[in-house]
Amino acid sequence: MRIDRTLFASYASILPWLYETRPQAPFRKIVIDLRTYLAGAKSHGTVTNALGVCVVCEFVPADELLAEAGNLAWTGSIIRHALACISDKLGWTSDELIQYVTRREQRGFLDVFTFERLTQVDPTSGSTFTPWFSAAPGRNAIGVRVRSWTGERDVLIAEDDEPIWLPEAFPLRSSAIRTRTREYVLLDGRRRVLASVDIPS
Repeated sequence: MRIDRTLFASYASILPWLYETRPQAPFRKIVIDLRTYLAGAKSHGTVTNALGVCVVCEFVPADELLAEAGNLAWTGSIIRHALACISDKLGWTSDELIQYVTRREQRGFLDVFTFERLTQVDPTSGSTFTPWFSAAPGRNAIGVRVRSWTGERDVLIAEDDEPIWLPEAFPLRSSAIRTRTREYVLLDGRRRVLASVDIPS
């Protein structure tokens, strides 16, 4: 369970980037299957693509997984190797995704992903609202950065020591300024309100 939480933090911040950029690919999802048993070494680097899911098998020794699961450079190297295997087998690659994974390693777990396309500006006050997501071992959070004439502050929407799986727990798709109720709202795919933040006077 501890390894699952740590690995989640390693790849979770990549998911919002994928939602934001939506790169074109011959599949809808990439699954990196970490195999720790010795027989799994034979399937290292194999790629299968079926029903919209691309699966890449990666063999890692169990003791190495235990020691390195929280190392972003280690998980990043596995992700980049998996992407290289996909490129070799399927002819698909994304330089932008590879660059993002590399930058993620450099910034570390304190990095915050901001949903820039969901930024809204209140025409009355001039306040700017941008939602963000943060993933780290033992702390996952969703919030909104508010910039107003009084300065900049973060409003926490949700926080959990367990993984926050965005597609299910917080399926963010759009945002809006509601001038009548004076609030910035985060919406799901059906335009239902997931959370709201008051607009400063």
